[in-house]
Amino acid sequence: MNKFLAGAMGAINSFVAWALIIGVPLMAGIAFGFSGFLVGLLLGALLAIVLCGALALLIDIRNALRKIAETAPDTR
Repeated sequence: MNKFLAGAMGAINSFVAWALIIGVPLMAGIAFGFSGFLVGLLLGALLAIVLCGALALLIDIRNALRKIAETAPDTR
């Protein structure tokens, strides 16, 4: 179950990143015109890098720890 949730979180993370990259500029463009669209592009990309990048890093750390645990000898 935990492996499934981690895989699902990776897929959701990808979707959220694309939503930030596309949604923020569109909303800013609607609210503030073309200059808002340009600022939204930068802000959306920055948010996607920081938020989704941090989550992707945590998922990668989890996968690495899982791999280490699988290959470690049993010391019991």
